Amino acid sequence: MRLGRYSLALDVNPVASLLTRAKTALVEPAILSEAIETVTTNSLRLSLTSGIDTEVVQTALEGKNVEKLKYWFPECNVIHLSLLLSEINQVGDEDLRDILLLIFSSSLKLSSHWLGWSVKPQRDRRPEEPEDTDLIDPKVRYRRKVPYSADVFAKRAREVLKRYVASVPQLNRQIAYRPQVVCADLLNYQLGTICYDAVITSPPYLTSYEYADLHQLTAYWLFNTQTVDEFQKLGFIGTKRQSDIYKETLVTSPSLDKLRSIMKAGTQRNVEQYFSSMQFSFSKVHQSLKEGGYFCIVIGNSRFKGYEIANHQIFIELLEGIGFEICGTWERDIPNKRLTSLRHAQTGRILPNVLRGTENAIEIYPTEFILVARR
Repeated sequence: MRLGRYSLALDVNPVASLLTRAKTALVEPAILSEAIETVTTNSLRLSLTSGIDTEVVQTALEGKNVEKLKYWFPECNVIHLSLLLSEINQVGDEDLRDILLLIFSSSLKLSSHWLGWSVKPQRDRRPEEPEDTDLIDPKVRYRRKVPYSADVFAKRAREVLKRYVASVPQLNRQIAYRPQVVCADLLNYQLGTICYDAVITSPPYLTSYEYADLHQLTAYWLFNTQTVDEFQKLGFIGTKRQSDIYKETLVTSPSLDKLRSIMKAGTQRNVEQYFSSMQFSFSKVHQSLKEGGYFCIVIGNSRFKGYEIANHQIFIELLEGIGFEICGTWERDIPNKRLTSLRHAQTGRILPNVLRGTENAIEIYPTEFILVARR
């Protein structure tokens, strides 16, 4: 959009689609500021006089898995967030509502019992810090005190408003190039043929992160998802619940052949499923590109059940087999270390960053590759 190019944004994850719509929304800053003030004031006023069983809260929670919400959030935050979301959903302008929903979504983890340093869904079960400062043990890592969701939302709203005000002039200049945002699975979506100059993507790593786990709080609140299992059924590529419709596809790759010779049957099935889906996706991209069009991929390698998976090298071999010309490959350190987690070498459990450099603490995905191919 900033470059003045027409585009289609496609993602199976409704959270990603919301993010894209909100970041390209067009709203007058004064109207956004007023809306933030209105939903914040109204929800706070109602929450201070309402309990979890009051009619206004029960109406706001209708259709949601309340037990899941009470597991992840203090009751006072369940009350406030339900009323806040109800206020946001009454906003008529779609662009304005999307920005408010983005602020709401980005406030959820900080307003919950989610273990702060973990990228996996772990409830913080550490002991509470004693109120008596004399009883505080400096050797103990105490539980994070969950802030009131109204305060978290207000802070996030100020941050978003500041950034949005700075970007509005350019957004207004490029209004004609707003992307078409589609929430769909590429495996089942018709991209068309010879349509695009370029396709740019960062597909999931092989069984790296369960996106349904990472985004479950937003799914519970915004999409009335009842369980993580239900969210996983959307078919995120690279996850354990991915559809196996393409499992019989023959994947031709020398690097994958080496893994086939040493992998156990169960593990191989998961790996084959992932790469067959990626091969099918690459074929659809190839068909959709104009002659000379570029396909740009950001991907890192994986460690799966004790095996090192060179995703980038297998991708290169798949792309070449389909008919792409590889124009360049670059490896770089991942700039956002939040998703570069530590795992225990034996158990595979996620470890906090304070254990970085200790025995058995392994850093996963420290680098990623940028692949550029041409039809």
